[in-house]
Amino acid sequence: MKILILGGNGVIGNGIYKILSNKFNVTLLNSNAYDRNENKYIIDKKKKYNLFIHAAGVTDEEIIQYGASKSKKRASIAFQKLVNNLIKNGCNNYVYISSQRVYLNFFNSLKPIFNENKSLTKAHSVYEKCHLLSENIMKKVSKDNNCNSLVIRPGVVYGFPKNPKKVSRPNLIQYSFLDSLIKKNKIEINSSGKQYRNFSYNEDVGKIIFNWLKNKKKKFMISNVKGKIITVLDFAKISVDVYKNKSKIVVGNSKNEKFFKFKINQNIKFKSDINLNLKRYIRSYLLLNKNKKKQN
Repeated sequence: MKILILGGNGVIGNGIYKILSNKFNVTLLNSNAYDRNENKYIIDKKKKYNLFIHAAGVTDEEIIQYGASKSKKRASIAFQKLVNNLIKNGCNNYVYISSQRVYLNFFNSLKPIFNENKSLTKAHSVYEKCHLLSENIMKKVSKDNNCNSLVIRPGVVYGFPKNPKKVSRPNLIQYSFLDSLIKKNKIEINSSGKQYRNFSYNEDVGKIIFNWLKNKKKKFMISNVKGKIITVLDFAKISVDVYKNKSKIVVGNSKNEKFFKFKINQNIKFKSDINLNLKRYIRSYLLLNKNKKKQN
């Protein structure tokens, strides 16, 4: 099977590549294959693929930089043209990486329940609207062209891009919290920290695709990524627990700030528990970026 991954150099794309490249012929296509002036993707029409994976959906940063209208066009018109060209070239399997933010209850302070079959979706913002537009294209592909398509809705995905020192979205908490520990010996949470998030390992996204490919009755499917649903504050505490210096967590940006001080475990052991991959990632990130403090 020949596979094309759009956004293969990113965090999610790299996790997918690591899983699938052991079994299949995988080609990576950088997200800069998109021509913004022409609103279209540039791909080699001579090459044929059995599976196309879109792991370069619209981001918040892109919406801020280029605006809502252009972002929606990339998520809909440009994506539809790309899929049409791939179908003409014989591609019959499609995967789109969406987001758990499309769920109606995602922003609730109570522990959310992400159910592919029962939970309603809602576009809270342009970001969610863009992902739902692309999801609808996947539904249409299955219905109108008898193709197999899978929509994956991950939460907070941690892991490394192809170049582990080049994180394209450093403001996400799985990076910014750890950078703050390195530079300031503290994590500042400008909210209550009680928001629940589903922390998922990037290679787990690849495993979902691999298992989906073995399913003979694929058609159109939606899948979440099973991870660890914890609060933002919990993630901060785990990060501090792995960090090898005295540090603190500051919660809230008002006068009534709460301070949580921790003495860090110098010899943390990775037991076979649900935090295993998360702790390993945090430690790897901290070790990889430990020189940032000296540089700043």
